[in-house]
Amino acid sequence: MDLRFGQFNYRVAGVIIEDGHVLLHRGEGDEHWVLPGGRCQLMEHSQAALARELREELREDVQVGRLLWFAEMFFGEHGRHWHELSMFYEARLARSSAWRDRTRSYRIEDGGVALIFQWFPLARATEINLVPVFLREGLTRLPAAPQHLLIDELAGG
Repeated sequence: MDLRFGQFNYRVAGVIIEDGHVLLHRGEGDEHWVLPGGRCQLMEHSQAALARELREELREDVQVGRLLWFAEMFFGEHGRHWHELSMFYEARLARSSAWRDRTRSYRIEDGGVALIFQWFPLARATEINLVPVFLREGLTRLPAAPQHLLIDELAGG
């Protein structure tokens, strides 16, 4: 692997599930969906980073819960090899949240990037172009204890 074309990323994501639906987002023009969240800053605890990222994206405070998955991932995207450490936490919206309407999508600007948010039924999770792929089934059966995952999509080539 040529590391000149590699990128390291440390990301946190929130698993927001309500009434059998999960909140996902994608960059405007992207083909795949992801869980909301973002990059940790240097010297920032992962739960604090997720609370900050969700506040920036959703424009309201979200309660960050327990850790579900810690994933070491190696994949290719946008002509680069990525080495990503991701932490996936349960998260909950406030009762008064403006994000509870499951019949519409939401568009926000975050750091000059347009993001589209939408609720999806968990029963259809395997049909969604959701990354990382393990979430398509993982979201329908959350682990009782945190799981460590190693996902190497580059191992074959």
